[in-house]
Amino acid sequence: ACGTTFVSRLTPDGGTRRVHIPGVSDSVGLVGVSGDKLVVVGRVGCGDGKSLVTYDPAANTSTVLLGPPISRGGGVEDVRLYPSEK
Repeated sequence: ACGTTFVSRLTPDGGTRRVHIPGVSDSVGLVGVSGDKLVVVGRVGCGDGKSLVTYDPAANTSTVLLGPPISRGGGVEDVRLYPSEK
């Protein structure tokens, strides 16, 4: 299917509100969590390919882990998160 996906949060009245992740363009998919951060896949700016990004909701910051602009060309296609051994 085509279109955009985005991350939402619940509002106190039971509705939803879109979460705008800094540096990530319109379409973003939630793939998991790591500690207190969300792990998402989306386009960073207007670049080609998707990036794996962590988003810290408390600080409203994002960090690119893999894909553009860290790597030139290519991008992230699929992600699988595994629990730590701890």
